[in-house]
Amino acid sequence: MTPSRWRSPATRRLSAADSTLRSATASLALSRAQRDKVAAVRAMGSLADVAVQQGMPDRADALYREGLVLAAELGDRWWFTLCLEGMVACETSRSRFTRAATLLARDDEFGRRAA
Repeated sequence: MTPSRWRSPATRRLSAADSTLRSATASLALSRAQRDKVAAVRAMGSLADVAVQQGMPDRADALYREGLVLAAELGDRWWFTLCLEGMVACETSRSRFTRAATLLARDDEFGRRAA
């Protein structure tokens, strides 16, 4: 095995993404088994971020969407906004700018209800 200091930055990033993927996948499975919605939202956010890095916007969007629903149920403004911003990024990467703007309007609605 090559020592990490000799690996290229791209290889180190891929290794870090793989590690995050394994850890977040295990965390999501455990949180679902324990019905821990807070942990599930966090794991979904991490998995969605890795999916974005790996060029899988459909997978990322599905995870962000599921996390968004749970965050709304929990009334968690922080995770709601992070998941929504992730969904907006997925839509803009597909050149769906009208849909992205619609999603941003939902963030404003949630903010008014939470206040």
